[in-house]
Amino acid sequence: MAAGLEDARGLRDLSVSLTDVGAILSVAHDGTCGDLRETPTRTLAEAVTEIEGRMQELRRTGYQLTSILDGLGEMQPRDSRVPGMAPCGCVDLVSVDDP
Repeated sequence: MAAGLEDARGLRDLSVSLTDVGAILSVAHDGTCGDLRETPTRTLAEAVTEIEGRMQELRRTGYQLTSILDGLGEMQPRDSRVPGMAPCGCVDLVSVDDP
């Protein structure tokens, strides 16, 4: 498996330093690691952890958006609120009629 420009961009998106990106690409390109093994191992482990965290956040956001979309699909013309969705307390504060 050869690493290339797209891999470098992905690592930079994760804020991996250019030095570490170079070491990782060197290992991936040459198929050898020699004295460079520790840095890419640590860097790649950190990158995988960050990617997994982002994926969890995206899944959580996806579930929330799906729930809203489902509620919108269930709404009847006279509904004033999305079924299955409870408004935030701040919405109730600003929507209360003043005496």
